Amino acid sequence: ETDLSPPAIFLICPDAFPGKPDFKGMGELNGEELEYLYDNIRLQLDEEDFVISGKAWELYVASDAKAFEKWLNETHFWGSLHCLKLAMEAHVKRLSVNLNGLNAVEQRLLDIYNSGNKTRQSIYSIFWHTDKIYGMGDLEIDLYLDGLIKKQLINL
Repeated sequence: ETDLSPPAIFLICPDAFPGKPDFKGMGELNGEELEYLYDNIRLQLDEEDFVISGKAWELYVASDAKAFEKWLNETHFWGSLHCLKLAMEAHVKRLSVNLNGLNAVEQRLLDIYNSGNKTRQSIYSIFWHTDKIYGMGDLEIDLYLDGLIKKQLINL
């Protein structure tokens, strides 16, 4: 007999890991630690999770901050997608521009710079510690820093 049911899909999305106080993501884990996650925190996604994630993707692609923010404010159930709302709120901040013409990432990097951190490495370290929700590496942060340099707001 052939099983025609769709395959089970699981989510493993840790925001912390035991014994790693400055956990930055699954890329820093070894095989044994990854197995621990698989055995202990994986969640099987269901139809509701796919509906929620489908709507999130639709709004993400559209890049309409107001529509995205409205959906985030009106959605009260996130199913198994416990990190999705925080990630999408951060994305809305990236889409939105303040009175200075900067998005939240640019403004945060400028604030870090203006607080006395004048090297890329010190800026990375602080940003990674305070704003890890964005999941950016140094190259992506550099794109934002280079934009601030072009706007003559910082000098690195």
